Amino acid sequence: MDSDKSLTDFGKNVIKKMNNLKIGCDLSHLNENSFFEAIEYAEYPLATHSASKKICNHKRNLADEQIRLICEKGGIIGLCFYPEFLGGDVFEKLYENIFHIADMGFENNIAIGSDFDGAKMDKRLEKIEKIPDLYAFLKSKGINDSLLYKIFYENANNYIAKLQ
Repeated sequence: MDSDKSLTDFGKNVIKKMNNLKIGCDLSHLNENSFFEAIEYAEYPLATHSASKKICNHKRNLADEQIRLICEKGGIIGLCFYPEFLGGDVFEKLYENIFHIADMGFENNIAIGSDFDGAKMDKRLEKIEKIPDLYAFLKSKGINDSLLYKIFYENANNYIAKLQ
């Protein structure tokens, strides 16, 4: 993430092999150069744990163009729970990310991503048992049941079904 290197030929070949095997290509940790190269090759792109750079301008987050490219290829954005990448109140910032991505026209491409393994999380969302609290918060903010169902289940399920 700290480099500006591009994909190697080996990396490009790995993505091609992943396509043949119907393996999702996670773009979450790529720098911008590698991201834009990988998205050209990846048939099953996703960002397993990312957030919007528009909501929090962190180098690890995705710019709108990156979000658009993933979603237009049928990929999903699994929202990251890491406070540093959200830039404020975790629940509120996740709501803002959902609202922003849905407003871009990609409500069918938003999922829960987390990043429970290796990041220091906010106590309110530090383990899987806390997910219902996030659901309740988002519902209290006015997100309807249909969209919540997509975010918490259907979108990821639809993505995984493409890999079968």
